[in-house]
Order: sequence, then structure tokens, then C-alpha cells
Amino acid sequence: MKKIMGTLLIIALIFGMARVAPAATAISFASPGNYNYAEGWSLGFKFSPESDICVTSLGYYDYFPDGISDSHPAGIYDSSGSLLLLATISSASYLEDSFRYEDVTSTLLTSGEEYYCMVLTSNADAYTWNPSGFLVSQSIDFLGTAVYSHHATHLTFPDKVYPEVNGFFGANFKFTSVPGPASILLLGSGLIGVAGIKRKFKK
Repeated sequence: MKKIMGTLLIIALIFGMARVAPAATAISFASPGNYNYAEGWSLGFKFSPESDICVTSLGYYDYFPDGISDSHPAGIYDSSGSLLLLATISSASYLEDSFRYEDVTSTLLTSGEEYYCMVLTSNADAYTWNPSGFLVSQSIDFLGTAVYSHHATHLTFPDKVYPEVNGFFGANFKFTSVPGPASILLLGSGLIGVAGIKRKFKK
């Protein structure tokens, strides 16, 4: 019985440790570029995960950053236009690197699939374009700036994608990486080895 309980404990540790990973940011830039105000534009970017990831937060850019006046819907769509995640970003949302974030239910995005991270703009809060020092996480393949080219009163799936990396930015998200089978196996082997050494010294 003790042996079975020990094995179950090791398995629990493997999966518990595999899920603990620091959150990374999809995009970032050293400093903002130009800014503009626009009512009812859905802006964002198209991307594909290099490996499986779990989205944990959605963000909206706070240009100055001194708080945002309006509440902004932010979301992630899949390639068919289905809205997978939705959050409302406000001045009460937490600030990190000039983006305000709201946590969401951790949601898996699959490696190689295409997605769109989008926000709805307003006349009260600026978005940026042509920022300097633009960076994309190594876990993300940036596929272009995504825009819905008509005014709307709600967050909308984009109808245009531009290849420029220095496009219009207001949307962002945070995520954790999902360990692959090889990483879990390696971690499990190490824990089992430690357990074996512990038993040896107990004899």
C-alpha cells in the first residue's frame, strides 16, 4: 500500500510541477511609437504558437500609462472566427509593461494553429503604431497585424491581415508553455530516481 501511495505522490508531483511555469508575454516593445484615437476599431494581430500554450490573461495597451477611460473588450479568435476567450479591460485591470491585463480561464492553444488576438478601441484611449524595439516571444510566430476594416460597436473578427510587424497595437496576451511529453518524462525519471535513492538509504 505504501508503495502505491508513493507512486501516486510522484505522479502528482510530476503533473503539479509541469503546470507551474512563469507567464510570458506574447509581444512587447521598448517604447511606443505614434498614437491615435479611433472609435470602434477592432485591432490586433494574427499568430501561431510554436508549441502548445495556455493563455492566462488578455491585455489592452495603456499608452501614457495613466489609466484608461473606457472598458475595452479583448479576445482571442480561432481561424474559423470562433471567439475562444473574452475579457473586459478597464482602468482597474492590473498594469504590466504598459499593458493592462485581466486574467482569464487558462485556455489551451494548439501548436501550428492560427489565432487572432483582438481589442476594441475607443475615442477615449489611444492605441500605438510603429513602436520601436518590437519583440515577439520565441513561443509565438507573429503572422501580421489584423484589423476589422469597418467601425463596429462590439469586438469583431478581422477581415484584413497586413504582414507588417510594426502595425497597430492595442491587444496583447500572457501565456504559459505546456511541457511536452519528453519534458514530463525527464522530470518523472528524475523524481523516481530520487525516490529510489531515498528508499536505498532507508534500508
